[in-house]
Amino acid sequence: MTPSRLFVVPAILLVLTALVMKLRMNDSSYYEVTPAQVAFIVAGALVVGVGALGVSGDRNLRVALLALAATVALLFGAISSLRIVLLPLGAALLVLLFVALAGRRSGKANTAALGGAGMALGTIALVLAALQPPRVYCTASGGGTSSGGFFDTQARSSSGSSTVDGTQTGRIEYADEVVTFECREGRLVRFERARR
Repeated sequence: MTPSRLFVVPAILLVLTALVMKLRMNDSSYYEVTPAQVAFIVAGALVVGVGALGVSGDRNLRVALLALAATVALLFGAISSLRIVLLPLGAALLVLLFVALAGRRSGKANTAALGGAGMALGTIALVLAALQPPRVYCTASGGGTSSGGFFDTQARSSSGSSTVDGTQTGRIEYADEVVTFECREGRLVRFERARR
């Protein structure tokens, strides 16, 4: 990959991430995209682009893919409930990567391994940013709020109520604002913010 393509890969990833986020939005939930989330997405796309620059040649592609797979297994093993499977798998892939690198004794192979790991880190950042939970969601049996994922660091309290006709209302209180919402028949019909 040539340096002129450094911005092509991130641009494609940014468009795909935005498309995934747009497809997740519907009339039964409200998603917020924060500046921190946008910065995380841009950084993730750039890390993938820079990592892709380090991968060259067929022999080095295998090393890069091994590094990518080991990084993904170790990171998802650390943050998921599948750690009993993913951590040993990641460790085994890491040993295979070290054996492959020791046999090559090539600077390009080392660069490809770093590129593969970078591509994995950037891709994981994009996935985590794109799949953040909705701020508010409605279902046929009620409504609720979520934690907001990695990018919601504000302290808050929430409350809600239901009426006989199936309408659910909720309130989320932050230090500087109050959010109110209303769900009816599984659809979000009102979402409002008010500054304190």
